[in-house]
Amino acid sequence: MMFGRFAFVTAQMVRRDIAQRYRGSVGGLLWAVVQPLLMLTIYTLVFGSVLKVKWPGAEDSLDYALILFIGLVPYMFVSEGLARAPSLIVGSANLVKKIAFPLQVLPVMSVATAALHALIADTREAPIDRPIMGGIVDHHQEWAATRRAWREGSAI
Repeated sequence: MMFGRFAFVTAQMVRRDIAQRYRGSVGGLLWAVVQPLLMLTIYTLVFGSVLKVKWPGAEDSLDYALILFIGLVPYMFVSEGLARAPSLIVGSANLVKKIAFPLQVLPVMSVATAALHALIADTREAPIDRPIMGGIVDHHQEWAATRRAWREGSAI
């Protein structure tokens, strides 16, 4: 496999990317935890309280927040990857110009960093959904129920 050859370089680049992203910030790596929770709070307040958006199966604001969080994790993964894609090579010009550097490591590094942030957010979801939904949420069953409700015209 092509990426197997560069696995060590990719792992080092992911570590460097994460360390570089949070270096000099007040909270450090804690921002990987705080930022999604702030987004969730804002979305829950805006859509749940101000706009009064309803979701099938969400009986209270905690259920609604959990449903938002389930959608927020993949959204953040995709948006981080797409936002960083245009500047990958330009941002690593020192590596690309000076040494024989495998360019295919850069997109893998970007996606791996985004996946690590999504994993951090997803592991936070398990303790949240246990008291709210009575156990770990089966995302596939929820997605199927949402699709059925959408087809029946009862979803937003």
